[in-house]
Amino acid sequence: MLAIFTILVAVAITLALVPKNTNDGKISGLQIRSQNWSGTIRITRHVYFVPWVTLKIQPGTKIFFEKGEEITGTSWTKFADEFIRKHNDPTGREGYNQTHYDLYAKIIALGTKEKPIIFTSASEEPEYADWDQLVLVGGSQLNYVDLSYSHNGVNIDGKKVNITNSKFHDSLWSCIDSYSSDGLIQNNEIYHCWHQGIGLKKFSNNVVKGNYIHDAQRLQHRQQHQGNQWFA
Repeated sequence: MLAIFTILVAVAITLALVPKNTNDGKISGLQIRSQNWSGTIRITRHVYFVPWVTLKIQPGTKIFFEKGEEITGTSWTKFADEFIRKHNDPTGREGYNQTHYDLYAKIIALGTKEKPIIFTSASEEPEYADWDQLVLVGGSQLNYVDLSYSHNGVNIDGKKVNITNSKFHDSLWSCIDSYSSDGLIQNNEIYHCWHQGIGLKKFSNNVVKGNYIHDAQRLQHRQQHQGNQWFA
């Protein structure tokens, strides 16, 4: 019995510490192993990485989010506020979440100026909210990333998340929302966000500076911010 338990523990440690390399492929569902992505990756369902593993994305990688067939007439979700209901926003209905997908992970996506990392819709003619959002847990890093055509852009859900030198645009709601602390949001271009460019949702010591926000509502915040350029 002890031998079996030891083997299971060894397998679990191996899965967590030895990354799986994926160069061009389709990804969906629960992921329990660290991974390295490169080439072209297609998200075909919700993707959830357990918090103790890491997703590393190589420069120049393109991540395309597919979507399922639209489901209409479903009930409102618990997050659908009065504004969403009044405007009959389909993203507030249960059917949207069943067919528009998100990626939840500790992500290290370090692109370069010459080879940015792309997160976008798989549609030939992309539209706002073609996919749901990117959820970043603690320790995530985005550098030279280009993210577009999501429902809610980036949702920061963990401490010490750094987002730098990137572009976030064409988001139906926020382009970046932070619900955590000790993060850095610096030197990004943020535009065509229908709700707000950056939303800081709690008192915290995040650093937000040097961002170029235009063609969007500016910044919703509960803390001091500095160095931002506002072009409404």
